[in-house]
Amino acid sequence: PRNLRGVGQMTPEQILRRTLRQGTVYYMQQRSVTSAKPHYCIVMNASPLTDELIVLSIVTSNVEMRKDRARLTGERPETIVEMGPADYPELSLPSCVDCNDVKRCDASQFRSDVSRAAAVPCRDLPPGVLERIVAGILLSTQVDDRVKDLVRIAV
Repeated sequence: PRNLRGVGQMTPEQILRRTLRQGTVYYMQQRSVTSAKPHYCIVMNASPLTDELIVLSIVTSNVEMRKDRARLTGERPETIVEMGPADYPELSLPSCVDCNDVKRCDASQFRSDVSRAAAVPCRDLPPGVLERIVAGILLSTQVDDRVKDLVRIAV
């Protein structure tokens, strides 16, 4: 992951105010992911600066496993959004987002986690990929309506 230009001189709160929006990506450990390794975590809320619950999508390189899981649970193929370095240059491997498995965290806890030096802000997700992930979340039968309301792109 690459640091954003100029972020090094800012306080954690200034970084959040500047970067926290739908499609913001942080390379960090996430408490609800079983692996201790950092992952690309995508903020999915349409209004993350004011929401009390932050919804995250996690990028994984376990593409086939996620596709198999979606098939076994009867989810539509569009709930697995594949991407690679050509779609999002931060990635080095073919990867995906499983839109059936979003992570939720308290906004204050998320801000605390992002403020740690180990959380690296990355380039925002390109709009086309973001739209596919939002659509996948909205299609999922495993994501509850409250979460879907938080991620809908405001028109």
